[in-house]
Amino acid sequence: MTEADDAARVTAAWERIEQWLSKHAVLTRSMLRPPAGEQAIRAVEDEIGVAFPPGLRELYLLHDGINEAGHYADYPHDVVPPDPADPHWMHENASCFLPGGFGWLPLGEAVGLAGSGVFPEAGPRIPFLADLADAGMYGMWVDGDGNLGTWGDATPPQDLGFTLAEYLTSAADALDGDGLAIGREGMKDARPFISPTADGLRWLDQDAPEIIADYEGDGWHPA
Repeated sequence: MTEADDAARVTAAWERIEQWLSKHAVLTRSMLRPPAGEQAIRAVEDEIGVAFPPGLRELYLLHDGINEAGHYADYPHDVVPPDPADPHWMHENASCFLPGGFGWLPLGEAVGLAGSGVFPEAGPRIPFLADLADAGMYGMWVDGDGNLGTWGDATPPQDLGFTLAEYLTSAADALDGDGLAIGREGMKDARPFISPTADGLRWLDQDAPEIIADYEGDGWHPA
C-alpha cells in the first residue's frame, strides 16, 4: 500500500467519524478546531524533527485537534460528584471522543509534550492523542510511517502494532454498528457510548463490565 493509499484511508475514515459526530455528538463536533495549515505543520516538523506521515498531515489540514473543556468553562471545583449538565463536564465528556478515551491534540500541545517530562523523547514519534480528562498524562503517538503506540507519565513509548488508518477505520466501523474499535492496548475492545446530556462520545472497554455498569448507572448509553 502506498502512502497516498494510506492517507486516503485515513481521510475516508475521518469523514465517516465527523459525519457521525455531526448527527449524534454535536458538542464534540463543535469543539473541533479550524485547520492547522501547511505552514504550521512544517513548523512542528522542524521543531520536533519528525516528518508527519501523509495521513496525519491530512487530518491536521482538516482540524488542528480539539479544544479542551477549559476553553469553554472554568473547572467546577465545588461540584462533587460531577454534574453531567455542568458546562465544564459537558465539554470534558465531549473532548475525549476517540477510542481509548483520547482527545486529539492541537499542534501547539503536541510540540509541548514532545519536549516535556511526560513525553521526554520524541524520537521518530509525534504525540497525537491524549487523555485530556487526566491532564494529558497518557496518550498515543504516531511515527513517520503512520504506526501508532502509547506514551505515558514515566512509561516508555510502546508500539501497539497498528496504523493510524486502521485505528480510525475501526472507530468509524464501530460507530456504524460494525464491531468494536481498537482501544488503548491495541485490542478491538472499545465500544462507543453517548453522554447523559447526549452531546459527547466516549469509548468503554467491552471487557470491563463493571466500568460499563458504572457509566450506564450515570446515564451513559451505547451509541
